[in-house]
Amino acid sequence: MAKKSGTNSPSLSSETQDFVQNVGEFIEYWGFKNVQGRIWALLYIHKEPLSSIELAQKLKVSKALVSLALPELLQFDVIQECARGTGRTVYYAPNPNLASAIRTVLKKRELQLIKKTHISLKKLEKSGKNTLDSKRIEELGRFIGETESILTGLIDSPLFEV
Repeated sequence: MAKKSGTNSPSLSSETQDFVQNVGEFIEYWGFKNVQGRIWALLYIHKEPLSSIELAQKLKVSKALVSLALPELLQFDVIQECARGTGRTVYYAPNPNLASAIRTVLKKRELQLIKKTHISLKKLEKSGKNTLDSKRIEELGRFIGETESILTGLIDSPLFEV
C-alpha cells in the first residue's frame, strides 16, 4: 500500500503533547530512550500510520533522532513498518497487540538482563573470594532466581497470550 508523504503535519494538542511526554518519561525510567517512548505513544494513539518525517514534526525533534530511535522499536516489535510512500518514505504503526509487544520486551530485554546477572553472580560465588560475604551472595542468588522465575511465569501467563 503506497501513501502520500505528508510534510505539513499539524501540531499536536497540548493534551496530546503532555501525554506523549509523560509516556516518554515513563519509558525512559525503564531504560529506553525518552524519544522512543514518545514515538511509540504517538503512534499508538494516532489514527493513521506516520512517517519518520511526520513523527519528527509532531514531536518537534530532528528526523535524525527519530531515525536512530526506530530500529530498536522495530527490533522489540512495539512498532511495525506498515506502508511505503513515495521515494523511500516508510510509514510506521504500533503493534496492535499491546500485550504481545510488552511480552516481547520483557522476554528479549528484562529476562535476558536477569539471566546475565544470575550467571555473573554464580561465577562470583564460585570464585570463593575471602573478602565476600557468602551468605549475602547466596541470598542474592535466591532472590535473583526467584525474580527470574516470576518474570518467566508472567511472560508465559495468559495475560500475554496473543
